[in-house]
Amino acid sequence: MVSVSISFVLGICLNWKKEVQETDQMADESRVNIGRSKSPPFRHLFVAILLIGLALGASYAGYLGASSAYSQLRTLVSRLTGTNNQPIQSANGSVCWSTSSSDGLVLQATLANAGRAVTVTMVVDTGAYISAAPRELATQLGVNPYSGNPVELGSVYGQSEVGYIHTVSLTLANMHTVQIPIAIMLSNSVPYVLGRQGFLNQFTLQVEQSSGMFCLKQN
Repeated sequence: MVSVSISFVLGICLNWKKEVQETDQMADESRVNIGRSKSPPFRHLFVAILLIGLALGASYAGYLGASSAYSQLRTLVSRLTGTNNQPIQSANGSVCWSTSSSDGLVLQATLANAGRAVTVTMVVDTGAYISAAPRELATQLGVNPYSGNPVELGSVYGQSEVGYIHTVSLTLANMHTVQIPIAIMLSNSVPYVLGRQGFLNQFTLQVEQSSGMFCLKQN
């Protein structure tokens, strides 16, 4: 974005330089013809100020674009690598994670199907009817998203998302692998969510606010 903006401003500068040269040439010819001098054209100063403003605006817009792109990239890398939250305690069959994350009850999970697997960061959501994942999961696991049973899920914003339910393997740290149903949505803006049906009926969830932990135990 920065290079495009600078190229645009440079193009304007070159056109302005040519126009100034033509104007000065006409002014010289006029002075020769009428034998008197003319005052310098004030529009040159105005155009110069305008070009400086355009250059500053283009640079600032480029900075905002680069900053936004970096923020989105950092979020994407964090989501795909699953580095947001690691288990902090494992005892008596329970595995615990910190609740200090601003994203809620966040953990790492490995989803697998037909010999293909991917580790992602997922949110345990007791308000979600079923687990859900963005469309990218279908590509990563080699699944045809349309081959599952269709489902329409609502979001916290009152909008509906269309997805298709598939069964995949789920592995959490220090726990046995289980099979869960998961709705692969058609949108990639949907987060990875672990919901009630097929997940929370296989695990017991305990949130310990005083110690800043949440724990899962297989039933």
